[in-house]
Amino acid sequence: MKKILYLLLIGFILFLSSCSEELEQAETPGNIPGMGNTPGSIEVMGQITLPDGVVIDGDIKGSSEFTTSASAILKSEGGGDDHEEGGGCDHGSEHQPGQEGRCEHGSGGQWVAVDLTIVNTTDLEKEIILPAGCVFECQEDGYQHGILIQEIFIKIMGRGAINIKLNLYCLNRGKDGSNATLTYQLRGIASSKNMGHLTTKLEGKKIDVIYFRDTPEEYQNLISELQKLVWAITNDNGIDEHGWNFIDSIPDL
Repeated sequence: MKKILYLLLIGFILFLSSCSEELEQAETPGNIPGMGNTPGSIEVMGQITLPDGVVIDGDIKGSSEFTTSASAILKSEGGGDDHEEGGGCDHGSEHQPGQEGRCEHGSGGQWVAVDLTIVNTTDLEKEIILPAGCVFECQEDGYQHGILIQEIFIKIMGRGAINIKLNLYCLNRGKDGSNATLTYQLRGIASSKNMGHLTTKLEGKKIDVIYFRDTPEEYQNLISELQKLVWAITNDNGIDEHGWNFIDSIPDL
């Protein structure tokens, strides 16, 4: 009997060891589910929760011209025609609200950018944070998913709406980029430890497009290098010392 229990215990330990190895393998750069060429769905930590009374209006689409049906939501919530749409993004003193409640935020955008409209159906100003690591998963096959690698802070006035062009980084090198015919789902925060290490290192770094209005070439050079680092995680063998040194060289806010 003791021998049987011993064998069962050994088998259970081997099973746990096998599971641990599989989890570790899933976190190996170039072998993360849903990223790069690895099959599966991107693993995330829960859902993104918006403040009470704040909703995403309609589908999240590949970036296109400014459109919104926010007025329909505002009216249905009791806004009426006497409430103007409006709002703005706020990222410290460097950023002013966009015209007609529209603004551009995020870092990246070479391959993936999305348009989304956020509506505040309450009478109170609301503050929204989209955390670093947010995954925007394309709902059509063969296209790149996107990730937000630095948190975004947004203010929306009462009964206001803001249309945001959100720049993202591509998670699937070699697939097609975003366009206005595509829809995306805001899945949650990527649970990949490798991607989490990258977003942590980028906290407080000057990478958001709002800081490069007068220096677009500098912005393009920056995001080109950062995209390579994202691909190093998703498609290759991880970020090397040169890549981490590059991140350290990015100016702080």
